[in-house]
Amino acid sequence: MIKKLHTPKFKNENEERNFWSNTDLSEYFEKEDFTSAAFSNLKPLDYHT
Repeated sequence: MIKKLHTPKFKNENEERNFWSNTDLSEYFEKEDFTSAAFSNLKPLDYHT
Protein backbone atom coordinates (compact mmCIF):
# COMPACT_ATOMS: atom_id res chain seq x y z
CA MET A 1 0.00 0.00 0.00
CA ILE A 2 1.34 3.40 -0.95
CA LYS A 3 -0.87 5.67 1.17
CA LYS A 4 -4.12 5.35 3.08
CA LEU A 5 -7.30 6.06 1.15
CA HIS A 6 -9.82 8.17 3.06
CA THR A 7 -13.29 8.05 1.55
CA PRO A 8 -15.69 10.80 2.56
CA LYS A 9 -19.32 10.35 3.56
CA PHE A 10 -21.35 10.89 0.42
CA LYS A 11 -24.61 12.84 0.42
CA ASN A 12 -25.88 11.13 -2.72
CA GLU A 13 -24.93 8.76 -5.50
CA ASN A 14 -23.82 11.54 -7.84
CA GLU A 15 -21.34 12.81 -5.27
CA GLU A 16 -19.96 9.30 -4.83
CA ARG A 17 -19.76 8.74 -8.58
CA ASN A 18 -17.86 12.00 -8.99
CA PHE A 19 -15.40 11.04 -6.25
CA TRP A 20 -14.60 7.64 -7.77
CA SER A 21 -14.36 8.98 -11.32
CA ASN A 22 -11.74 11.51 -10.17
CA THR A 23 -9.77 9.23 -7.84
CA ASP A 24 -6.76 7.37 -9.19
CA LEU A 25 -6.49 4.16 -7.15
CA SER A 26 -2.94 3.62 -8.39
CA GLU A 27 -1.93 6.37 -5.97
CA TYR A 28 -3.18 4.26 -3.07
CA PHE A 29 -2.57 0.62 -4.01
CA GLU A 30 0.13 -1.43 -5.66
CA LYS A 31 -0.44 -4.54 -7.76
CA GLU A 32 0.87 -6.72 -4.92
CA ASP A 33 -1.93 -5.46 -2.62
CA PHE A 34 -4.57 -7.39 -4.57
CA THR A 35 -5.53 -11.05 -4.61
CA SER A 36 -7.62 -13.04 -7.08
CA ALA A 37 -11.29 -13.58 -6.37
CA ALA A 38 -13.86 -15.83 -7.99
CA PHE A 39 -17.61 -15.24 -7.85
CA SER A 40 -18.82 -18.52 -9.28
CA ASN A 41 -22.33 -18.36 -7.79
CA LEU A 42 -23.36 -15.06 -9.38
CA LYS A 43 -26.53 -15.13 -11.44
CA PRO A 44 -27.55 -12.57 -14.05
CA LEU A 45 -30.04 -9.93 -12.94
CA ASP A 46 -33.44 -9.81 -14.58
CA TYR A 47 -34.20 -6.12 -15.08
CA HIS A 48 -37.59 -6.83 -16.67
CA THR A 49 -39.44 -7.94 -13.54
